[in-house]
Amino acid sequence: MRLAITICLVLLLPLSLLAGDFEEGQAAENAGGFKRAVELYRKAAEQGNAAAQLFS
Repeated sequence: MRLAITICLVLLLPLSLLAGDFEEGQAAENAGGFKRAVELYRKAAEQGNAAAQLFS
C-alpha cells in the first residue's frame, strides 16, 4: 500500500510543477492579485496561449 501511494505521489507531483503562466494567472486573479494576474496573462499570451490572449 505504501508503495502504491509513493508511486502516485511521484507521478502526480510533476503535474503541479507544469502549471503555466495562464494557470498561475488564474490563481492570482482568484486570490485578488489582479496586477500579477495581468502580468502572467500577458506572458502566457506572448508565448502563444490563445486563452490568455483574451485576458491580456
